Amino acid sequence: MVLFGRNDVAKGLQLAQKLRRLGVKVVGQQSPTILETARDRKDNKELEEIRNVGAKTARVVNEVLRALRNVKEKRGHLIIGKKRATVGLVKALIALKLARENLISPEGTIFAVGRSGADPHNAGVDATEIKKGQLIVFDIFPQAQSCYWSDVTRSFVIGRADARARKMFEAVKDAQMSSLDYLRTGVTGEAAMELSCDIIERAGYRTVRDIFQGKTKSLSTGFTHSLGHGVGLTIGEIPYLSLASKDPLKSGEVVTVEPGVYVPGYGGVRIEDTVAIRSRGVEVLTKVEKELELN
Repeated sequence: MVLFGRNDVAKGLQLAQKLRRLGVKVVGQQSPTILETARDRKDNKELEEIRNVGAKTARVVNEVLRALRNVKEKRGHLIIGKKRATVGLVKALIALKLARENLISPEGTIFAVGRSGADPHNAGVDATEIKKGQLIVFDIFPQAQSCYWSDVTRSFVIGRADARARKMFEAVKDAQMSSLDYLRTGVTGEAAMELSCDIIERAGYRTVRDIFQGKTKSLSTGFTHSLGHGVGLTIGEIPYLSLASKDPLKSGEVVTVEPGVYVPGYGGVRIEDTVAIRSRGVEVLTKVEKELELN
């Protein structure tokens, strides 16, 4: 058995423990494996393909955001076409846009509205009706026929945002933009993660540093995950941008940069781009505006 792709490490460890209890011999291979090392740095041909997938993904996101800006309001309900705006209706629109770009979404798409967005992995419930002023987390990670992936997240509200949403958005945007400015060849994922934690903590939110510093065993509010992961032939590979990432980044590596803040019972904000590491900075491969309010 091999775990690969966009995997939750904790779940993988739980599975290994269950298999051992059943008498199955479970052995590990130290990371990075030979396969991981071979996939780490992308050559020019690979970068061009990931760049192409990123451009297509950005077009899908921009078209969906344009449609949401143009929603109508009737008797207190948002209307797309002649139907009430629901998560399921928007996901159907996303699927259509992906198909037109010749992209697939084998692991689905996240469109989490309101309090469901407080869970970073909540994909959104199809029947949920979209309301003005609710935070929305839109995370799309499609794959092209070439098998290369892209990954981009935008968070926004339709209409006017309240002060709470505005504060969350500004903290996450500041962390993301500062990380993009900081990342380059030679920087470690740990240092980039520390920078994002500094910014988000200054805004008044907790981060996963609380776990690393032994202040808590788990975290459900604030910045609850790592800053990013590698993208290529899978949607979760080395290098990682986390507090445990000690190795310097290399030119040609492709990673996501995706800080987030989550407030249970209210909602979440995550802003994510896929970027290529360069000697003097990064090349952003998912060019989509970062706007809180869609009007």
